[in-house]
Amino acid sequence: MASIVVYFSHTGENYSAGGIKDIKTGHVETLAKMIAGELNAPLFRLVPLEPYPHNYQETVRRSKEEYDSGARPSFDEANMPDFAQYSDIYLGYPNWFGSFPRVIATFLDKVNLDGKAVHPFVTSGGSGISFSDREIKSFAPFCDLCRGLAVNGDQVESALPLVKKWLGK
Repeated sequence: MASIVVYFSHTGENYSAGGIKDIKTGHVETLAKMIAGELNAPLFRLVPLEPYPHNYQETVRRSKEEYDSGARPSFDEANMPDFAQYSDIYLGYPNWFGSFPRVIATFLDKVNLDGKAVHPFVTSGGSGISFSDREIKSFAPFCDLCRGLAVNGDQVESALPLVKKWLGK
């Protein structure tokens, strides 16, 4: 069986150590591409049908509302692969409120991960993986939840050594 890298990444204004900065490529996307390159695995990007705002504070407000309400934002499923052919799912997302954006919850609701190894990877401003890995397990109780990788968003460009170590390379 094979691996696939699934991720949601936010572009636009993002929090960083120096304050808010505008990014064209999301931190998670950068990390996802590194992981996929090391594994020679395909990528599947979760693209919400209603994009998150460019403005950081508006994104924070919306994501908090979604988290608090248990929302399940839809994503573009047009090119969704058949996950039955994959044994390892590398699942990437930014850490928002100690967890994952609710579009990840939508994905976890839609895809049967029973018996699959799920490898979470996150970017954050310093809060790491928080409780998001345990929350994955609550959505997919019969998956094999593996040790996750957390990378500070400001350090993602130089994270290849961490990625290789995490992947056991």
